[in-house]
Amino acid sequence: MNGHSFTGPRGTLLAARDRPDKDHRPVLVSRTVAIADADPAPDAILARLDAQAPFAFAWRDGPGDRTVVGLDRAWTAPGSGAGLPAWPQAEAAWQALLAEADVEAAGGVGPALCAYAPFDPGRTPVGRVWSRFGGGGMVLPRVVFTSVGGVVYRTENRLVGADGEPWCDEAAPAYDLGRAYTAAGAGAGDPDAWRALVGAAAEAIAAGDLAKVVAARSRDVRFGADPVAIVRRLARRQPDAFTYAVVAGGATFCGATPELLVRVDGERVESLCLAGTTARGGGRGEDARLGRDLRASVKERSEHALVREAVVASLARTCEAVTIAAEPSLRALRDLQHLASPVSARLRPGFGVLDVACDLHPTPAVAGAPRQAALDWLRAREDLDRGLFGGPVGLLGADGDGTLAIALRCGLLDPDAGVARLFAGCGLVAGSDADREWQETELKMRVMQAALDGERDREGVGGA
Repeated sequence: MNGHSFTGPRGTLLAARDRPDKDHRPVLVSRTVAIADADPAPDAILARLDAQAPFAFAWRDGPGDRTVVGLDRAWTAPGSGAGLPAWPQAEAAWQALLAEADVEAAGGVGPALCAYAPFDPGRTPVGRVWSRFGGGGMVLPRVVFTSVGGVVYRTENRLVGADGEPWCDEAAPAYDLGRAYTAAGAGAGDPDAWRALVGAAAEAIAAGDLAKVVAARSRDVRFGADPVAIVRRLARRQPDAFTYAVVAGGATFCGATPELLVRVDGERVESLCLAGTTARGGGRGEDARLGRDLRASVKERSEHALVREAVVASLARTCEAVTIAAEPSLRALRDLQHLASPVSARLRPGFGVLDVACDLHPTPAVAGAPRQAALDWLRAREDLDRGLFGGPVGLLGADGDGTLAIALRCGLLDPDAGVARLFAGCGLVAGSDADREWQETELKMRVMQAALDGERDREGVGGA
């Protein structure tokens, strides 16, 4: 993923054409070429997404320079459908495949896995639409279009057997082909149910069972737009965010998240603590005032501090030289402002991006603190199948590097039913007010709602 090397994280040669064929294992053949005169603009690359494909994936690294669209499955890492805790073992299969692969890269672009997992490491999504995505996956697409450095590349991946014949990937998960969209597990979908949920959280916090819990809700809305158009709108409206989409069985899960879980580039590790939220203002004066109020809020700063402490502690096993900004800064996006604390570190020998991700996820920004107590509370109290909402999503490179964001500001699109389920959550700590937290979830749902509606880009401070 660093664009400079196609050796494994420990120096393993990936292209070994003189490898012996043994045990009838499949061999990866990967070819990447630059496409002359292709438009490298993110919007043009995202237009190549196919929402009717058996599997498809889109990714735009808003803070970076890379836009990727992958189509169909060439290979799925065994075990990767069991969720994030199984990913380090699934990565071993990926590295074994690469060790005997025949790879021709171009411009630093070659085979990479599209990765996505549910929010809850201990639960598999069960809704009739969520079930199409299984328990997540680490998928090598058959065809990938990548725009980086102003050049568009096409990568074709295929697996062949010892006899040179195409290999059938049997690891691809099955999914429920039922088209009915179910409202079950919609969470606290009305204000009264939400107040009850927040009240229960307040009791748990007052009793000392929790310091923070992130409650979430969903809302079902009708839509008629092409999912590909919605993904492109997300990227245009949220240029500084990570835009992502996963297509499975006719459904599309997509969003534009500002929250980086982890990025590994060689030995360099980055993460981001993002907690504490307010709206953008209608003018520069109001916008600045809202930002000042956010930075001065005792409640928002205490919520943010819990995330900072947990992220730094979670990096201790896999990283060294961990540094974090002394004070949170203000990160202003198009619709929202957040308290943000960038984190950097150096990867310890023997660890990789997935080791870091497993230790970090779920952070207090999406689950709560203490982690296990928050997860247990949500499983018992929150009647919401979050599915991939709040889970890791991103790309894992052949060189061991990778970027995983947290799937927020999102929706689950079922075009057959014409229904989109929007998701949003907010952190509850001592002093949280149910009505204010409801409004915060409304603000966060605007990101997807505007993309569904095709709302025109607004002018002024709030449109940054």
